[in-house]
Order: sequence, then C-alpha cells, then structure tokens
Amino acid sequence: MVFGGGLCFFGGEYFMSIAAAEAFRNFGGKQLLEELAICWDQALLVEAANVIDDKLDDDKNGIVDVEELGYNELINRKAKMAMIAITRPDRLMNATQYLFSAYIAVIATLKMQFARTVAIALGIAEMLELPACQVFGPVLAMLYGKDLQHWVSPTIITTIKVIAVVVASYIQAIISAFYSGLRGGRLVGEGFVNAFGNYLPDSVVAKKEL
Repeated sequence: MVFGGGLCFFGGEYFMSIAAAEAFRNFGGKQLLEELAICWDQALLVEAANVIDDKLDDDKNGIVDVEELGYNELINRKAKMAMIAITRPDRLMNATQYLFSAYIAVIATLKMQFARTVAIALGIAEMLELPACQVFGPVLAMLYGKDLQHWVSPTIITTIKVIAVVVASYIQAIISAFYSGLRGGRLVGEGFVNAFGNYLPDSVVAKKEL
C-alpha cells in the first residue's frame, strides 16, 4: 500500500526511478529477493563456522591456528571454510544470475528512457532551428553587434535544444504520472483488500470459504 501510494503521488516526479524499479521487479527482482533470503541463511552458517574456526588450536600450542598463518594462507583457509559451510551453492549462483539480470535491465531501461526523450527533443529542435534563426537572428545580431555575430546561430540553436529537452521531459513525466497513478491505485486497492477484506461486506469483496 505504501509503495502504491508513492506511485500515485510521486510517479510523475520520479519517473526515472519508477522505471528503474519496474525494470528491477519484472526482470529478476522478485526471484532475486527470494534467493537472497536463502543466501542470508547460508551467510549465517558461514559466520557460525568462522566463529568456530577462529577458536581452533589443532597443534595444541596455546595459540589459535588463525594467528599463526600468513595472509595468503589465512585467505585460503577462510575460503575453504566458507565453501564447506555453504550447503546450497546453487542458490547462491541463482542469486548472482538474477542480480546481474536485474542490473542489466535497470541500466538498459534508464538508457532507453533517457535516449528516447532526448531523441524526440533533438528531432523537434532540428526542425525549429531554421525558422527560429530567421525570426530571432536579426534581433540577436543587432544586440550582439558586429564582433559577436558569429554567436547568433549557436545561441539560438542551443537555446532551442535546451527548451525542447525540458518540454520533452515534462511530457514524459506526465505520461509516467498517468501510468504510475493507475498502477499505484491498483496496488493500494489490493493492499487494502488484503488487509481489511475480512471487515468488508460480501458485496464489496468475496470471502474465501474455509
């Protein structure tokens, strides 16, 4: 419900973040969270094994073994200890795979969103460059004087491109706000029904028979 409410009220303001979150969720994010829960349990096993390993004194000389090892030997010992303690390496590999997939999806989505917005903006700006130079060129040339007339065209073109990018971003924000409002409203509704469905009349939500 909280996430849905955030989508409803802030989806247009943070449309890039919303796009990244959606990409993460749809391309391995949910599976990644499930696998990370297993990885957390495996990490606890490694931690417990590490505590025991730090207290071992196999040669019975009164000094724990880890304090007698060099840096490389200690790394090899701890790596072997962790590999022995981990009982589900396949789930760790799955988590790594889902993390990589979600990461690639987020990066690709953000680049596509930004590139599409900029491409539309620059395309519009290119069509407006010539008429804008014809309209505003003489005025700027008069204001700049003879010494700065070579800056007239770059000034107009750059200004048009900046304005076009701002307008395109604003339009993209409106589109994202509309989508976020729909999705956020659905999430809020589903969360409300799941939380308070038992208190609602049968005409609003069907009760599950036990």
